[in-house]
Amino acid sequence: MDHVVSDPESFRGVGFVFTSGTSTVAHRKEAAGAFIKEDDGRDEPLLSKRTRKALRLWPLGNIFSDWSSEDISAWPQRFVYAHEGGRGGVSYWFYEHSHSILVGHDRGMVFATQAGDLRRSLGFLHGRKTMVEADAPRLRLIFEKVDHEGRRLFESGNTLASFLGDLDLSA
Repeated sequence: MDHVVSDPESFRGVGFVFTSGTSTVAHRKEAAGAFIKEDDGRDEPLLSKRTRKALRLWPLGNIFSDWSSEDISAWPQRFVYAHEGGRGGVSYWFYEHSHSILVGHDRGMVFATQAGDLRRSLGFLHGRKTMVEADAPRLRLIFEKVDHEGRRLFESGNTLASFLGDLDLSA
């Protein structure tokens, strides 16, 4: 995260997502159904049969569920994802935003694909595990401060850098 703080502009178009929750089969079924229903309502459907099938089988770890409509509107095309597991371990992942939809008034879902080359293209030279180790103090504070839902979206490097600048790392 030092790289983000020192040069947030180099992350233009890249967001940062922090969660401690997981998506379920029910989330996937609901979101895939909403995508397909929306597409069926078009004069000319856009989703191929192959895409419809892929949505129904999308890997649960690549679905970001129950986000606000504001977050869905701001969701970046490319993003770095930090996930805190049930035992407190954190892992980094790198994604591209593939599909998003609102299910209900204010519940959004994002289906994403992992972007294997994104880490290096952003200038992160170390592996994901080394990155987590280097960022551990900041990650601990971020996860302490994420909202009661266990998630937070920073839509750009600038918004994350501003947030990180306000953290007290002396504790």
